[in-house]
Amino acid sequence: MSRARPLRVGDYSQHILEAIGSIQDHTAGMDLGIVWQTVQNDLPTLKAQVAALSL
Repeated sequence: MSRARPLRVGDYSQHILEAIGSIQDHTAGMDLGIVWQTVQNDLPTLKAQVAALSL
């Protein structure tokens, strides 16, 4: 996208629909309870570990 040729609403809509389809394809069959548990319990530890690596 550039200022010379901005995307139209239809272009944005198509990109959004493609993104939704991609998300649905990649998350089909996932147990969202396990995902949420991972986000709450494991990501804070991982964040601290990654932060320690950048020191």
